[in-house]
Amino acid sequence: MADGKMRVGIIGMGVYAAFAHIPQLKALEQIEITAISRRNPERLTMAQKAFDIPQSYTDWRKMLDQVSLDAVVVSTPHHLHYEPTIAALQQGLHVLVEKPMALTSREAWAMVKAAEAAQRVLMVGYPSRLQGLWQTVKQTIAS
Repeated sequence: MADGKMRVGIIGMGVYAAFAHIPQLKALEQIEITAISRRNPERLTMAQKAFDIPQSYTDWRKMLDQVSLDAVVVSTPHHLHYEPTIAALQQGLHVLVEKPMALTSREAWAMVKAAEAAQRVLMVGYPSRLQGLWQTVKQTIAS
């Protein structure tokens, strides 16, 4: 982590990344969004300018190879979650992957095993778990 901040890259710049991940991450002092990737170069440039992100890539592989990161958010279409998640974990990065985690149980277990081997956090983005109502329900059940 540079300057005590976690350097995060975003893989996939769809609607959810633009309206949820980036605004929420930018609101955290301890996070620095260092790079984003999206296959469409025009939309990538628009997103980079709109969110003031230092680096952008049309190929997430190049982003992982060329940018010093601590973690990534995988916000690609569902069928594209597996490969970037595995690659990021193998490079020693923490990963937040959007739901669904994978398309098959085999892919999901491979992701879990890659996270365990790398000793990194792999988190699936189930937002309801973090909402106040569900935290209250959890506390009530636990008590």
